Amino acid sequence: AAERYWAYTYWKGIAIKKATIANFAITRVQPDLIELLIFNLLQNAEKYSTEKSGLPIIISGQQSPGFVHLSFTNFGETIADNEYELIFERHYRSELVKSKIGTGTGIGLYLCRRIMDAHEGKIELIPPTQFKRSKINTDIYQVTFRISLPVVQEQLSQNHAINRSKTND
Repeated sequence: AAERYWAYTYWKGIAIKKATIANFAITRVQPDLIELLIFNLLQNAEKYSTEKSGLPIIISGQQSPGFVHLSFTNFGETIADNEYELIFERHYRSELVKSKIGTGTGIGLYLCRRIMDAHEGKIELIPPTQFKRSKINTDIYQVTFRISLPVVQEQLSQNHAINRSKTND
């Protein structure tokens, strides 16, 4: 899904930086829904990035015991503390966003949450942190959304067996 979106972000002048993402084992997913989720997160990252920052959208991945995590980071407007969960509600739009960006339905993050629920996964907003650059007069925040999908149990067992046999060699 990210590859399909790159042409659009390139045309808009926004760089996407893909951090190393290994071939992770994850649950059986519905590819169309996961593609929609990734598209929504990339579209939000592009829409709410501060153009003056010149900073890329960063996609990164990591694996922890039992889960695969993908993070989508942009640099732009912040999200108020009291809105961290509200932004995942149907038709909710941040007051700051409404005042600065007029378009939107407030349905994208709601759909992302529903898709993650259907996959027994999780989506969360990592609390934004202020990012200051001396050349820019406005405050810019690093905003990261992270999705977590459970690893297939059989794959965990198989990997464990392979790792055990490697250590016994």
